[in-house]
Amino acid sequence: MKNFTLLALFLFSLQFVAAQPTTDGLVLWLPFNGNANDESNSNHSASVYGPELVPDRHGNSEAAYRFDGVDDYMLIPDHTDLRLSQTSFTISLWANIDAFDEWTHAFLCKRYGPGNLGYMFQIIGANHPANLETGSANMVVSGGTDPYIGATNLLNTNEWHHLVYCFDHTTNLAQFFIDNLPDVQASMPPPSGEIAEDLYIGKDIYTGYFLLNGALDDIRIYRKKLDRAEINELFNEGLNPTTELAKNINISIQPNLTSDFINVFAESIEIQSFAIHDISGRILQKAEFSNKIDCRQLPSGSYTISFFSKQDKFIKSEKFIKS
Repeated sequence: MKNFTLLALFLFSLQFVAAQPTTDGLVLWLPFNGNANDESNSNHSASVYGPELVPDRHGNSEAAYRFDGVDDYMLIPDHTDLRLSQTSFTISLWANIDAFDEWTHAFLCKRYGPGNLGYMFQIIGANHPANLETGSANMVVSGGTDPYIGATNLLNTNEWHHLVYCFDHTTNLAQFFIDNLPDVQASMPPPSGEIAEDLYIGKDIYTGYFLLNGALDDIRIYRKKLDRAEINELFNEGLNPTTELAKNINISIQPNLTSDFINVFAESIEIQSFAIHDISGRILQKAEFSNKIDCRQLPSGSYTISFFSKQDKFIKSEKFIKS
């Protein structure tokens, strides 16, 4: 049964791996490709106050931003697109936490005034006064008793994780997806109030509070609830490019089901290094390229192997199963 479940997850992920993430309802997309420009065509670019460019989850240089947990943050001016109080919506981002050194750390914060009307997407840190679990993704919609929903799949430090929060305005049901796996689902009110405060990234609106110590990448906000296939597309983005260049690169691996080694066959391309990811996107192994790659230390499961040229430029990915 365990092997069947792993195979089913692999086939589901593979079904959508080549698809590009939807842009339907997209009102903010910060891919952090060397800057903090909004590439959703909504003109909501962020001003950067301290965060530094670092490699992203695929190893691409200057393709994510790291926040120092001291005074770094970003700011996006208020817009009705970002208020989210009268609509279904989805927030998606990748995070790599360096340390849990406050009792909470803000990813996105747009709230202010009496009752802190608005919303805050955050990760629970150490010694939370309400005894919430460290490493739990959490969404607060403020006002009154501060209703919140917290994910049960806890995040570790020094690993990239994909976090998605979906809200259905018709049913008032909210759900987290952590590393492409469905998490807690519960009834939640919408973000309360048409709050006109700016959107902060990496801190609460109040000076010096809930600063993020870690890196963020690929922040997206949709004014709709994404379905399961669309969330899967976000998770797999970048693992198997569909450009004509990638299609013309002949890289294959054998066998696709292995108990020990995989052999790599490449034509007309010089491979410098490789990385092996598990189904959550975590990098388990990264090394200089060899045509014969030892997989004996990997647990049984489904994996993606990504290949890179010089300067860590991503080339292509292939899937395999370790028996």
